[in-house]
Amino acid sequence: MLIRNRDLLESISRANAETPICVEAEVTEADVERLMDAWQQEYRASTEYRLLLDRACRRLRRLLAEGEIPPESERKTKALLLEIRAITEDLDREGE
Repeated sequence: MLIRNRDLLESISRANAETPICVEAEVTEADVERLMDAWQQEYRASTEYRLLLDRACRRLRRLLAEGEIPPESERKTKALLLEIRAITEDLDREGE
């Protein structure tokens, strides 16, 4: 079981986990559970963050298309959309 857990820990560390980990000689089930819980929370937060950014972009594009954003704010809104796109592209590259 510990060998399988070690393989799991090593694969997580290669999957761009935000928190670097090292595999110690003695890994307990509790260690694995804590690590998996932390990884799941981080993954869920990252996914939710991405979904919120996508939703915000759709909303801003729709408001622009419907003329709901005043002309003096259109440039700032388009700049914001470009910034969000850059952030999501960075997230995509990190996930590769």
